[in-house]
Amino acid sequence: MKSITKTFAVLLLITWLTVPLKAQNLANNITVKGNNRFAIELYKQLTQGKQSNLFVSPYSISSALAMTYAGAKQTTATEMAQVLHFAPDNLHKDYKTLSDHFKNLNTKGLELKIANALWGEKTQLFLPDYLSLNQKYYQSKLENLDFKKQPEQSRLIINKWVESKTNNKIKNLIPKELINHRTRLVLTNAIYFKGNWEYKFLKRNTKKMLFVANNQRFPGIKFMGMQRRFRYTENAQLQAIEIPYKDHKMSMMILLPKDKNGLNTLEKQLNLAMYQKLMAQMFYTKVKLSLPKFKMTVKTNLKKTLKQLGMRKAFSKQANFSGMTKHPILKISEVVHKAFVEVNEKGTEAAAATAVIMGKESVTSTKRPILPKIFKADHPFMFIIKDNKTNSILFIGKLNKPMITS
Repeated sequence: MKSITKTFAVLLLITWLTVPLKAQNLANNITVKGNNRFAIELYKQLTQGKQSNLFVSPYSISSALAMTYAGAKQTTATEMAQVLHFAPDNLHKDYKTLSDHFKNLNTKGLELKIANALWGEKTQLFLPDYLSLNQKYYQSKLENLDFKKQPEQSRLIINKWVESKTNNKIKNLIPKELINHRTRLVLTNAIYFKGNWEYKFLKRNTKKMLFVANNQRFPGIKFMGMQRRFRYTENAQLQAIEIPYKDHKMSMMILLPKDKNGLNTLEKQLNLAMYQKLMAQMFYTKVKLSLPKFKMTVKTNLKKTLKQLGMRKAFSKQANFSGMTKHPILKISEVVHKAFVEVNEKGTEAAAATAVIMGKESVTSTKRPILPKIFKADHPFMFIIKDNKTNSILFIGKLNKPMITS
């Protein structure tokens, strides 16, 4: 039997430019709940009125913006906390606790790594308190670059770091001219995940089937298949299944509307309470699972989305990041996110990168029917990659249009 390998890598990059003139259970933790609430709200905003594939890492975005938030003041900080659902008193300590927890997940068949770095203009003075906070809670050291005189070389250095932290899946993240002589700080966050399925798919069970999306037919899509006990639940609107990775430490959760054209309705109704309720209602039962192989690359500009969610000051000339430097005339000018994911019999591989450009288990044991539940993902569905102990959503996406895979 061939193993299933899952690989996910996410990088979050923050560029600043000057503007002219513990091992504890965090399942009910306020920061985890806030991160998950932001994850779902971000997903809903990105998918609103769109019938296209999506894949992002809201946890990576939240992590990097938490490091940014450490330097925000007044209304800028208030808006960021409201949109990202940060709890200021606990935020940085909780991220350190989560980071330590994720390190402890590493075992044979499962790898999860997080890396952070600050890249500063060598002539720019940053406040020691800001730098020490990032070092203490995010293990993020300041590296000096010459953005003023060598912006292109600086861009290549950071891009090389991006490649190394995403297993060479995200190349040329920062395009030419995005870094220039006004760049003052680049903040990077990278998450890399590689894990085996707990239950292995057999390639001989892969069959070509029809996938239908919005009345468009996609024949010849390869579906992986297996039948066994999974954590599962359903209601009048949807089916939900949890496919575990090695040792059940992490899972892929799939939300499949019962109506083949029902994903848009599901997306509108989805919120944190609904997500938590679905997890609480899951039980072990026999399931006949059919899951398509799929592959997608998604690039998204997040500035507009974050502003629509209410984070406006940080992008304006009125932005206040005086907790970073004595020269606080800084603002965010753009946020760019790019993600890649592929699912097949050998596993799933994914990488994502984001650039923020700135200027100057509960289980029931009730007896169930012997006949297996039929879970046939042959129409658009949502999928979530999560840590099972903390219930942290690390990745979220949807498959709307599959591509033929080899």
